[in-house]
Amino acid sequence: MLRTGPVALLTNCGAEFLILKTLDEPECSLWKERANDLHWGSLEFFSSYRDRIPGRDYGQSRFAVDPGDVDWSKFDIVISIDIAVPSRITRQFPRTIWAYYIREVKAPSYARSNDYVLPGQDLHLGHGFRLHPPVQPAHVVEFPYHLQYVGWFHELFGGTLDPVRNGLFIDFHTAVMLKPADLEMLEEFGSISSPVNEANSAAREKLLPHRRTIDSDLRERLICSRYFLATTGQRRSFGTAVVEAIAAGCLAIGSPEHVTCGTDIFSNATTATSATEARQRMKRLNSNPTLYIQELTRQRRLVDWLCYTRPLTELLQKAATVQRTRTPSHIDAFGLP
Repeated sequence: MLRTGPVALLTNCGAEFLILKTLDEPECSLWKERANDLHWGSLEFFSSYRDRIPGRDYGQSRFAVDPGDVDWSKFDIVISIDIAVPSRITRQFPRTIWAYYIREVKAPSYARSNDYVLPGQDLHLGHGFRLHPPVQPAHVVEFPYHLQYVGWFHELFGGTLDPVRNGLFIDFHTAVMLKPADLEMLEEFGSISSPVNEANSAAREKLLPHRRTIDSDLRERLICSRYFLATTGQRRSFGTAVVEAIAAGCLAIGSPEHVTCGTDIFSNATTATSATEARQRMKRLNSNPTLYIQELTRQRRLVDWLCYTRPLTELLQKAATVQRTRTPSHIDAFGLP
């Protein structure tokens, strides 16, 4: 999905990852909203991923298993994207907590899930990572898709979190809007990288799919860049790229108006709404190492709290509440009172 996703579930939570066969039950057909409601492509286009993933010579079917063949009782919590396990199966495992993301926050099922939990499920993971979220319904968890913490890149791929950093990594939506003069000005801070497909001019080819940040060459550039730039781009983004960059060790420079979540990540010292303002902020930070370390520490602590510690704690607490409503025992499966 061009995203690194909830990596912390795998690195620190001992999660098992499965690709499941797509079933025909209505609750397992939410992926069709991207074609029927959002009109982002045809059903045939999205279905084709079963046979071939763009850029690869195989599809999801190579790895997919039937949900009916899995012993779900061995899991305390199952998290799926767009509901992958039908209710006829989930009801057979009452001690397992069933949670789900709706991949696209613009989809009708996302709005419905904020009002009530969908069939066969217990908890809706709402993608958000706001410092001061509104009061949520009991079934909703403020749980970012980028469930990440600072340093996971280096745990998996080696290296140190704070090498000698140089250069600038630019968010895709920002990069496609920058003019050649902007890029020339920003070269003052070292090499410039972005997920824009480098074989084409982003200004002319805005519909060209962008590259995956996790691709080995881009990943190395990200974890060695000093700054990550996310100023106002062609559209407002959710903010997950900012989380990923901070987790990789960068200091993020951007606009709170450009992101839906994580607006508190940017302070006066790191807020910039244009390339010119970004240059001014970075020049000041480079000339004041104490301020740079202060802002770096602040952003890292926020990401660790908003995108790792708090969402996992809330998930376990709400899962324990659901579990207690199902069993008479006061001892739940998660070790929480």
